[in-house]
Amino acid sequence: MGGGGVLVHNYSDIQLIEIIVKQNQWLQTIDGSVFFAAILYSDADVSLRAYIRENFSEMHRMSGFRNIFMVIEKPPVSWHAEVVNYLSRLSGRYFNTLWERIGDDLYRPYDRTKVYEIAKIFGLSPKQLPCIVIFSELKNRRYLAVEINEYVGVSDRNTEGYSHFFRNLFTHMNEVIDANTQFDDPLQELQKVIAEDNNRRHSGVKPQLISLAFTIIQTIAQAIQTVVILGPK
Repeated sequence: MGGGGVLVHNYSDIQLIEIIVKQNQWLQTIDGSVFFAAILYSDADVSLRAYIRENFSEMHRMSGFRNIFMVIEKPPVSWHAEVVNYLSRLSGRYFNTLWERIGDDLYRPYDRTKVYEIAKIFGLSPKQLPCIVIFSELKNRRYLAVEINEYVGVSDRNTEGYSHFFRNLFTHMNEVIDANTQFDDPLQELQKVIAEDNNRRHSGVKPQLISLAFTIIQTIAQAIQTVVILGPK
């Protein structure tokens, strides 16, 4: 199957994508290791949004084999075949369930300010956007927050600058997840790799590792959601 890009509209969509991916037999062939990356931005982030909309297919391919990134977008008609094809491979036998939940919604008007609600759930403030939230499992409530504007300067917020940023990030993510069995904490290792890369470029920027407290109620809710979406085993 491999990694790639998925379109979402809210946090529930992110939860659904993670649950369905974890059920895919493809994961069993790669020891179950994968990184998810939610790219959070709003209409105010004009250059970044333009880059993603114009280069979604390239990002889809550059993301690598084990990285699944998510963006809040209404896809143009030209994306339809690629979106459907990838969602089908991503979800396998759960494609109909997934498409019933998010397929039609992708082409309806939606509230882009939802990004702030999603950011809050991930423990982020509005000033940290645009941001990429990287995680392995939502239930762990541990995320790596990469604030994009800390890595892409004002003069580099163009196609070349964003391409350089995403290529580097996806490369680091692939390197860490490919060597996952060597690390006790892949997220912490990814934080270290990104920081070292930036130190070589004399920027000194380090992504934030976020660990949020969770309650037994949230754990039970996650289990209930899995059963509701996929049905009992």
